[in-house]
Amino acid sequence: MDLDYSTLSFALLGVLFGIIFVSDGWLSYQGSDQSFARSPKVRGILYILGGGVIPVIRELTQETTKVKTNSITIYTFFVTVSILFILLALCLYAFLISFKRLRKVNFGDSLWETIIETLPFVAVALQEGNKKFNEEIENRLVPKNIKQRNDVMEFLSSAYNDLCTYNNDLCQTDADSLMKCQKFANFIAHYLEEFIDIFLDSSKVNYRACVYYLDKDANQLLFLAGFSPQISPYTREKLPVEDSLAGYAIKNPYIAHLFYTDKRSNSLPFYVKRNPRRYNSVVSCAIKHPEINENSLAKMAICIDCIYGKSNSFIDFEYISRMIVILSIVFANAQVLMSIDNEGIEQYIKNQG
Repeated sequence: MDLDYSTLSFALLGVLFGIIFVSDGWLSYQGSDQSFARSPKVRGILYILGGGVIPVIRELTQETTKVKTNSITIYTFFVTVSILFILLALCLYAFLISFKRLRKVNFGDSLWETIIETLPFVAVALQEGNKKFNEEIENRLVPKNIKQRNDVMEFLSSAYNDLCTYNNDLCQTDADSLMKCQKFANFIAHYLEEFIDIFLDSSKVNYRACVYYLDKDANQLLFLAGFSPQISPYTREKLPVEDSLAGYAIKNPYIAHLFYTDKRSNSLPFYVKRNPRRYNSVVSCAIKHPEINENSLAKMAICIDCIYGKSNSFIDFEYISRMIVILSIVFANAQVLMSIDNEGIEQYIKNQG
């Protein structure tokens, strides 16, 4: 096959028709009843390799039979190569898109399990085009979105129902400040456990969570309440405000801040608590009422530790971070509705020893 200036135009023509063929097939979709004979891919390949284009090449080539044959060969070769190359690129595109989406849905699956599950989506992209591919991907995410919505509704309705019950009991018994704080701590511990169970890990062995209270005079964070697996309970040790993620979160509320213990940062030299080998990541969020405490410093922060590192900690963090912010607002509302003041919390913590 000789490629010279006289046949270069046919090579470029082959590339052009290859691009047109794949683009038309990728964007065309006639529905579930589309037959093989009516497929735009079949019609396109018959046109560019059959009666539609090659006779025109013969007419354009007025030289010898050898030149005509060489031109047709070059055209066919470049059509085939361009089609194969573009199809490979489309396969890679479909694979990467579906893999990224499926990792958000199937966070419990291994890497190889996710790779295998992407293959049918790649096949859909090649066989039925871009529109059908996007439909299948979106439909795959619908069950996850419905589950997330149901989980949020279940969690919030349960929390506010319990909060109303707590508040009603406190009003009827005329409870003192320490009893109110005990109820508040119980509420926090229970819903930290519920949060882990519903949104993170139903086995409740890979995460632990607690709330720290800011002792501004001592410039320390004091353990208020929490939930942890029996194999790794909290030490209840105090944390420094300046060198802890919780202290950083208190100064930057309404955002869930994520930190990995293997991260090295001069700007955020966070204090490392005991048992660092088990927990490799932590997220923290200030507890601050968006209206009542708008112009004051937050006094509490949620901290959630995770045994996983950067690769798979906190699953879908974009979603989990929003839920942690919502959890912080639930606790802020609980403090207001249960009439818990800061002095009472400080006294309660001192009594706990």
